[in-house]
Amino acid sequence: MKKTAKTQLTLCKNAFTLAEVLITLAIIGVVSILTIPNVIEKYNESSWSTSARQFQSRLTIAFKSMLSNGDLNGYNNTYDFVDKGLKKYMNITKICKEDELAECFSQKFTDDKNEEVSVERLPDANTLGHEDWGTETIGIQFNNGISAIVVYNPNNEYYQDYIGDFNLSDVFSAIYDVNTYKNPNTVLKDIRLLNASLNMQPEVIRITCDDVINNGWSTGCFELSTGAIFFRPEIQHIGTFAQCKAACEYYGVRLQNLNDMQVRCADGHSFPWWYWVDDGKTGSKNTAAYGASCQRVEEFSSSRSDFSCECYAN
Repeated sequence: MKKTAKTQLTLCKNAFTLAEVLITLAIIGVVSILTIPNVIEKYNESSWSTSARQFQSRLTIAFKSMLSNGDLNGYNNTYDFVDKGLKKYMNITKICKEDELAECFSQKFTDDKNEEVSVERLPDANTLGHEDWGTETIGIQFNNGISAIVVYNPNNEYYQDYIGDFNLSDVFSAIYDVNTYKNPNTVLKDIRLLNASLNMQPEVIRITCDDVINNGWSTGCFELSTGAIFFRPEIQHIGTFAQCKAACEYYGVRLQNLNDMQVRCADGHSFPWWYWVDDGKTGSKNTAAYGASCQRVEEFSSSRSDFSCECYAN
């Protein structure tokens, strides 16, 4: 049948223009850009949480089996517990000692305060929040792709004839990654804490006498058997208590205190003169100790400029 002009006009009015199609596609693209990352993030979080629940469930079953078979006690350290005990009940593919944790776990990860943590700073139970356990941490890789840093409590009281509810947190603590080495390597996301808290202490940068002399801080430096050092700062106009303290702080160390002096004397390092010591006081008087014995301790006018100054580091 032959189309009339009116029919053709109607068809043209019902069609989309090229501009309308392009605008629609652009809107769809913007919506996708805004929504797809959120969908992926939600999926990842759900996947991580599922893996974490399954892992903890398998751990609990393994530990209850160990208790029933008398394999939960008798280990003095975490390595023996993992190697001689837990490995029988879970498929472990790799074990790393406390100085090799990065071979089993990500070298660095982000904690719940958004601060970077190096696994080298997690060598023992104390760093996982268990000061009284007294054991080292161990790295583990499981056959399901999960990696962990774990610690064992050798003082737990769960023996084979134990009757009652079993609590995994009395025996075991872990930081584990359900995503192996993949990002985001972040606590509360792919990295989870099981009966653990990150007890991080500020990283200590040790200063040696070589550092002091090579940097020109002093021409003389003395080292104690403990590894601590003390030196007289090479800054002009040192003498008063305030100047002495400020000089040490200038080098990023501190003025020695009375306990430092006593340790120094016990270690055989002493000098026949008065030395300022940091007594924590401010005012017109401060404490000085006689370096030959470290037993003569007196207060003097803070403005005296004829006393020696020693800085203490580490």
